[in-house]
Amino acid sequence: MDSLARGDNWALVPEWCRDGCQVAKARQMLAAAEKLVGRRMNGEIVSQALWCDQGNHPFSARDPKSEHWEGQITNAAGEKQTVPWDVCGKCMTGINKRLAALEAEVAAPHD
Repeated sequence: MDSLARGDNWALVPEWCRDGCQVAKARQMLAAAEKLVGRRMNGEIVSQALWCDQGNHPFSARDPKSEHWEGQITNAAGEKQTVPWDVCGKCMTGINKRLAALEAEVAAPHD
């Protein structure tokens, strides 16, 4: 910025470059990120998105009816691996209805 004369050419300098170019912009971005991390550490962040593995869509981490499981699978190399499984409340409602129907069918007398 010191090397540029603020004459007629100053208007040709992009606005993002007038306040120290990328360094100033990077400092602004870092300050915003630090503020966001501070808010998160204080529990002020509104929400976080998770992925519903049942319905293949995002959902709020604050969904009170959602569930999280971890299970074991065998990967392509034949090794056991722990994997997470998150399901939103709406999909859990559907799962619970299907489970209830299956339980009722199993419990029903059979001839």
